Amino acid sequence: MKYMLLIYGAENCWTDAEREACMVESLAICDELAARGQFLDASPLQSVTTAATGATPYLLLCHDDEAAWRAAGPDALRAAMTEATALCRELDDAGAYLSAAPLHTSDTATCVRVRDGKRVVTDGPFAETREVLGGYYLILAESSDAAVRLAALHPGAPVGSVEVRPVFDLTALRNAK
Repeated sequence: MKYMLLIYGAENCWTDAEREACMVESLAICDELAARGQFLDASPLQSVTTAATGATPYLLLCHDDEAAWRAAGPDALRAAMTEATALCRELDDAGAYLSAAPLHTSDTATCVRVRDGKRVVTDGPFAETREVLGGYYLILAESSDAAVRLAALHPGAPVGSVEVRPVFDLTALRNAK
């Protein structure tokens, strides 16, 4: 089974040097997982205040209201998944598709935190909210505005939200090894 690890943290609690050191250490973990055949991809996200230009990778985090989807019924969910698949094909045809996947429901989620050097594992999503992370798209977009326009096309946007964040380019850190 494939798993996505989402790492949350306050943006203003690290210096640039600490953030870079964390990225380098994270790349080492990625390399270790890759050597064991257990790694697909990873990248830290840039600050929510960052605007980027050019063909930049963006992560679209699809936050769903699971109760609304249950109430809509399986046919509505199937229609939305068909529409989401069509969106992936359109993005691929435009050369903007990198990756996408829906996630299993939030009752399958496990959150891991390290506090005072001790691992704390809890079942369920990160936050106690009605909307939970339901999937992601990793796309290429010419601008933040273009990524936002694509996010608005997602069939889950009318009943949830789609968070748009630029992804850091780790090429320089990976090449510095």
